[in-house]
Amino acid sequence: MSAAALLVWISTSCCALTPPLAQISWVSTIRAPRIMANLSTNKSDANFRDNVVWLLSSLEFQVVPPMADSAAAAWTPTSLHSHLAQYCADAVEQCKQYPEMVAVGTYQLDEETRVRHGGFQMLNCTQSESSSAFTVKQCPFVEAPGVLDAKWSGLPLGDEGLSVLASATATGVVELYALNVAAVQGDSDSPALALLATSDRLVDDEDSMALSLDWDNRRADTTKGVFAASGRIAVSSTHSTVHILEASPSGLQEISSWRAHEFFGGMDIQVWITAFNPWDTQIILSGADDSKCKLWDLRMAGTPTWSTSVHQAGVGSAQWSHLREYLFATGSYDGTVALWDDRNKKAPLAQHEQGGGVWRIKWHPSKADTLATAAMRGGLHVLTLAGMESDTGNDSPPGNVSVAVDTLFDGHAALAEQQGVDLLAYGVDWVSTRGTQDDHATADADVGHLVSCSFYDKAVHVWQGVQ
Repeated sequence: MSAAALLVWISTSCCALTPPLAQISWVSTIRAPRIMANLSTNKSDANFRDNVVWLLSSLEFQVVPPMADSAAAAWTPTSLHSHLAQYCADAVEQCKQYPEMVAVGTYQLDEETRVRHGGFQMLNCTQSESSSAFTVKQCPFVEAPGVLDAKWSGLPLGDEGLSVLASATATGVVELYALNVAAVQGDSDSPALALLATSDRLVDDEDSMALSLDWDNRRADTTKGVFAASGRIAVSSTHSTVHILEASPSGLQEISSWRAHEFFGGMDIQVWITAFNPWDTQIILSGADDSKCKLWDLRMAGTPTWSTSVHQAGVGSAQWSHLREYLFATGSYDGTVALWDDRNKKAPLAQHEQGGGVWRIKWHPSKADTLATAAMRGGLHVLTLAGMESDTGNDSPPGNVSVAVDTLFDGHAALAEQQGVDLLAYGVDWVSTRGTQDDHATADADVGHLVSCSFYDKAVHVWQGVQ
């Protein structure tokens, strides 16, 4: 490949080479122009990647600071709890059946040995019903392959009704863990997670990684006593592919897979995100380094039903609203969140600057117009939408949708500066403030707090709730 072609490729994609993959400290949210070029590369050129690494190492990049925005903050965020994880923290996920339990996923590359470390720490978050006291109990750390993403099944699985956590790992496999209820009940000497199953390697390449995953049962009926024999998981990889797995306590079986995104002439790229449409679980979203977000119908896998290049850099996050049937959000390393209506996808309903690459998006469990974002160097945000009230549910999307409130949580930035490391806000989720374990299925009404994590400083925060 020529040097000119290499430069074009880098200008459109280098912003997506994020630390969970390469752990290189200069990577930033670079606002790069999209260069429309029909370039090809010799896939058999074994020196291609080495040439890219050499050229990247000789370049300097400019960090784009957060842009000012007219949306004002509605309240001042307060950290109720913080601690440092054992390894670099990149995922936080609230358990669906026990909303006071939060899994913190970690991943760290040993620069000398090149060994990938990681694992989970479970947090038990409770708030006194008789006072404002809020406590976070840290369960013993569970060593596991480096975690790049994790999600809880929306339904208990198997005859025993297990709460199951799926992990996308740096070793290129998916693992399933069961929550140990004894840990929920306060037995801190017991491991909070037990390994149930490990998939085969998704891609036959020892350098491959599983980058993201999502369950198909996020909108499932969570009434007590409703169990499922199994669930499907969509998984994306570092090697252009998306995979659908059948998951049960007894194992993981691949149902289908296909090449979802590619660079010039079939070059492998990172598919950073995949997510089910919880209203129609035959439909999934994917986003990748090619700056594209695509929709796929699993009944015709291999051909996207929709594709957009509205983002100016790699698409790193996406989530469909579980409260509004037609609404979904995508996030990119160009530093923006785009809001879409499935009834008319010619253009986003709105786009909003976050000041950094948007790594995760989480819709509020019970507030249909509220979502949280982890925007890497742009920090942690909570966005409140305006204009959605005009959505009548008919064939027409709402008009004049905008972000009315953008609240920035800056506690991570202060700690990163203290430690002399870069801020990379990677994980965010909502957490229940319920003080008892009674009737977990209805605990969404008590959701108000946020849990978040950032990478290099290993920090984990629980924030006082949204007003």
